[in-house]
Amino acid sequence: MANAAPSATYPGFFRIGVPKKTKLFQSPMESMAPDAFHEFVLPPDLFDENGLLTITFGNPTDTALLFPLEDGVEVLYREGGFGLNYVRGLMIIWCWMALLATIGLASATFLSFPVAAFFSLGLLTVVLASGTTANAVEEGTIANYNGETGQKGSSVLDLVVIPTFRAVLKVIHLAEDFAPIEALSSGRSITWEQVGLAFAEIVLLLSGCVGLGGIIIFSRREMATAQGTS
Repeated sequence: MANAAPSATYPGFFRIGVPKKTKLFQSPMESMAPDAFHEFVLPPDLFDENGLLTITFGNPTDTALLFPLEDGVEVLYREGGFGLNYVRGLMIIWCWMALLATIGLASATFLSFPVAAFFSLGLLTVVLASGTTANAVEEGTIANYNGETGQKGSSVLDLVVIPTFRAVLKVIHLAEDFAPIEALSSGRSITWEQVGLAFAEIVLLLSGCVGLGGIIIFSRREMATAQGTS
């Protein structure tokens, strides 16, 4: 919004539909706050013959109002109940648990149990700290970065650490892109396609690669031999 003030509100209304082609709907005039979500209920049959929903916003003021494209306008509809959506969310969480169990078993093939447990927890910590890793990749350095001046430091380790972080983030995002908890808390639907994709990427791809590595290491590991007594 141009000349936006944190405490200001701006009147406006939405008009849905195309005159003489579809049914028309107009929301009541209301004061809208900037940087906030506004919801209203739409009646059915407002789409045209091509399935398009035409939305017009009326601005009765002289202030220019801007709707950022990255936030977008969403049309929400009921897809199903909470129970089935909850089951689909649990299935994605089970995929995460399968990956974590595979990492623990694979690390146990060449590490002792306590070390394997700490190794798995260390990888879990890296995943939870992926936001810090992403900031380092975006800034291009692990040295100090001044957000006000835009000046960044440099380190001799950047040539190795930043490409490594970038590769690690790509692997993490394969599993982290599926966030059922956020979808469940906001009432958004988790589709069967998302569950299938999560199973393919997390269980088949990531867990499969980790499990295959553990099998190879275990098959080549020299097992303990009986010690002779003198």
